[in-house]
Formats: sequence, structure tokens, C-alpha cells
Amino acid sequence: MKAKQKLVVNNIIARIITVIMAVVVLALLFVFFSANIFHYTARMEADIASETLLGTVIYDNGFVQPSTWYASTTVRVISVPNLAAFIYPLVSQNANLAAGIACVIMMVLLLAVMIVYFRQIGFSWAQVLASLVIILSFTNAADEFQRMLFLYASYYVSHAITLFIILIFYNKWLKDNKVSWWTLALSLLIAVLNGLQGMHACLFCYIPLVVVEVLRRFVFWIREKKQSDPFILIWTIILFVVSFGCTKVFATTNFGASRNIRHAFEKFVGEVCPVIGTTLSFNRLPVLIILIVAAAIAGYVIYIFKLVKNAGKKIDEDLFQNYRAALSDYKLDSSDKTYRYWSMLVFPFGFILCVLLETFTTADVAGRYFLMLLFTVATGFSLLIHQLKEKFQDFALLRGIILTASLFLVAFYGAFSAVIFYSDLVINDYSYNTDAYKVYSWMTENGYTYGYTTFDYANYVTVMGNNTVKVRAVNNMAEMSGCKWLSDTTWYPPVKSQEGATCYIVSEAMTEDFNVFLETYEPEIVNTEEVGKFVIYVLDHDYTLWER
Repeated sequence: MKAKQKLVVNNIIARIITVIMAVVVLALLFVFFSANIFHYTARMEADIASETLLGTVIYDNGFVQPSTWYASTTVRVISVPNLAAFIYPLVSQNANLAAGIACVIMMVLLLAVMIVYFRQIGFSWAQVLASLVIILSFTNAADEFQRMLFLYASYYVSHAITLFIILIFYNKWLKDNKVSWWTLALSLLIAVLNGLQGMHACLFCYIPLVVVEVLRRFVFWIREKKQSDPFILIWTIILFVVSFGCTKVFATTNFGASRNIRHAFEKFVGEVCPVIGTTLSFNRLPVLIILIVAAAIAGYVIYIFKLVKNAGKKIDEDLFQNYRAALSDYKLDSSDKTYRYWSMLVFPFGFILCVLLETFTTADVAGRYFLMLLFTVATGFSLLIHQLKEKFQDFALLRGIILTASLFLVAFYGAFSAVIFYSDLVINDYSYNTDAYKVYSWMTENGYTYGYTTFDYANYVTVMGNNTVKVRAVNNMAEMSGCKWLSDTTWYPPVKSQEGATCYIVSEAMTEDFNVFLETYEPEIVNTEEVGKFVIYVLDHDYTLWER
């Protein structure tokens, strides 16, 4: 009777913790939903603004990124701007709202495939929700991780969605030990589309997956166990080759960097490590963060030993008399669940790969390339919880206390982060007090619709006015030639008409260059106005050209 009572109590506690986790996830989602839809300009800057305007450009060009658009490093194929282009006409051509809704949809898709993946590998609902809480909360408000996955532009969200879809397919293939042709076709299509968008999918998904599959087969080989279908390895290699090949064939812009062998250690200690240290939110409850990260490391260490120990569990030798029989009939023994854990190595391997690339090249260190660290910590923590639940069957009370305390701490941190995010992203939205918004307001009040400034402010001002005024970027204010970076040639003369009064928005740093322009072209100045840190010069017509 006591055993049954303990079981009932444990089940009640587990359900309570699961409900608490679910509430925290919903709270975090509410904050991100509100930030994207109702406070889209709270943390606006030039690059996000450019992505917002790209959605309108794609819509105007029949839902395809036009050749007239000067991209940064990639062509957008599956991204927030592409989705925003379809939403744009449905929301009365409100560019900011379309982009915000697109971010929300992409975030929901990411969480959906993550849930499918975590359930596939055997996590309980409490462990799944704990992983989601960590991924949603172990960031800083509007930092690179949030802007990569959840907010405003969500630059890398399609790559993260791809990662989990491919891992779901990989697990399915390992379980069935045979090719699923529809997943093969779909994964190849995704690889092609990712290749059009640059190298990021290769770094985050395809290369780490190849490494995991090679490692898995190597472990099986040294333990003299039967290998699974060789086409699984071939498939992982093909995905990488196809994606990488499309990157090269379709000439997606990729800025290279020279090797940095001699100064690698110096760069790792002086640049890479500090950036890694800032990628997680150690400024909030640092002791708790350290404990959770330590738990994630412990989870992976235990799990790796378990993988090696159980690799290649013996199976019926009769099924391997010929390749065709094995391919068509063989399935892993249902009691052997280790096949589903190999894919989780992709997260730390993806992180390690980017650390090595940042260390051994001269490229500037950017925190966004350590994105896999977020998934590694989330997965590692839930792995530890999962293994504690399995290992301590004879110590139900101790196990219950440890598991409950661990999950409660994650839930507490998620709730605490939700409050911080709500304050930073929603309550403290000072969009209307920015100089960029004041410039837009002045132009609107005085009937001006077109203007120019440098890249840092051009698209920024345009988006602050929700695309009702058009401020375009120039390389510098001395020559007034179009900026070949996140802009469209059709925005500039000679394609655009030169007629009509045009605003030139000059900050103090641009004044010297603008004076050179005034001396060279002697334009007619219709009006001037000081607005915040800017001086707006209204000239009689548009003096800018795409190329001079």
C-alpha cells in the first residue's frame, strides 16, 4: 500500500512540475509574441530594419527576392522576410506587423519540431518543457540569440528548424534501419534550399551530423558489432555535399577569412572565450546558471559513456545473411533505445565546430555562431534528469527530491527571465522618443516622403515610420551614391524619378562629408531643420544616383 501511495504522490508531483513548466513556457512565449507584434521597433537597428524592408521588396517582386536587391551574405529563401511577404498584403501592407507575425510563426514552428524531436528520443513532458524553458530564457533581452531565433528578424530560425527536422529523420532511419524515400526526397530539397542561403546550415547541421554518424560507426567497428544500413552514412554526406555545392554553384556571398594557426591560442583565450562567456545570461542569477550548465555537462558525460557501453547491441545474425534482407526487414530490438541518443551529439559538435572555426581563422568573433551552445545546455540538462530518473529506481524519495528541485530551479529561472524580458522588451519601449522616430515624424508633418542618409540610419528611420517615408542609404554623404548593402537599385535614380523635394539627414559625424557635397554640387536648399542629433536639409530635388 505504501508503495502505491508513493507512486501516486510522485505522479502528482510530476504533474504539478509539468504544469508549472508549461505555464513558464507560455509566459515566455507571451513576452516574445508581444514584443514582435506590438513592440516591434523597441530595439530597432539598421540590420533588422533591412530585413523588414526586404519582406516588402519580395512581395513587390512576386514573392521572390529580386536581383536588384543587394544582399548581405545570403539570398533569403526560407526566412522571416519570405514569410512576411505573404503576410504583408493581409495586414493592409503594414511592414512591421507582417515581420512581427512572421517571427511569431517561425518561432512556433521551431518549438513544434523541437517538441517532436524531444518526445521522439524519449523525454517526458517535464523534460521537454525544461529544455524549452532553457532555450527561451537562457539569453539576454534582444541579444544575438534572441534575434537569431525569436525576435524581430530571427535570422537563423530556419536553420534551427532544419536541424531538428533532419535529426527527426536521422532517428527514424536508425530505428528502422532502412531508407524512407519520402524523408530522403524532402531532406534533399531542404538541403538545396539551405545551400541557396549560405553556409550556416552546413555549420549548424550537416557537418556535425556527418561527424556523429562517422563516430557512431567507428564505435560500432572497434566493438566488433554489426553496422546498420550504410546508406544512412551516405545520406548524411550527400546532404552536406548538396548544401555546400549549392552554396558555391549559386554564388551565395560568403566572406572568407585567412587561417590563424600561429595566434590561435591567443585568440581563443583573448577573444573566443570571453564571447562564449557572454552568450548565456550569466548576469542574471549566475550561481543558478552555473549549476544548470554543470548539470548539462554531467548529463552529456554520463550519456556518452552510456552510448559507448551499449553501442552495437547484438542482434539476430540471421538478418544479416544478405544486404537486401537486412535493409528491408531488420529493425533494432525494441529494448535497445540507445539509437535515438546519438543525434543529441550534433548540438555540442556544432558548437565545437564553430569554436574551432572562430579560433583558427582571422574572422571576427561573433556570438551568434555559438548558437548550438543554447541547444547543448538545454538538451544536456534534460538528459541528466532523464538518466537520474532511470538510474535511481531504488531510491524513489531521493530521486524525487533531486528531480523536483532541479526542475523547479529551471522553472524559477524561466519565470524570472520572463519578468526581465517583459520589462526590457515591452514596458521599456521608448521607440517614440528616438531621434529616428522624430525624423520620420517631422518628414510626415511637413509632407516629405523621400530622403537619404548613411546605412546606420536609413532603413532604421524608414521602419520607425512603418515604411510610410522612404529614407535610403548612401555610401557616404560626399558623393551621394547608392549603398550596395541591403538596398535595392530601384530605390535610386535614374530608376527612381529625381523630381520633388528630397530630405538629406545629416548627423554631426556626417557634416564634413555633406559640406563637400554642398560645395561640389551646389544644390538649392529649400529648408533646414534640427531634429535631435540630426540636421535635415531639404533640397529642391533628388541629387543621389545609384552609381556615379
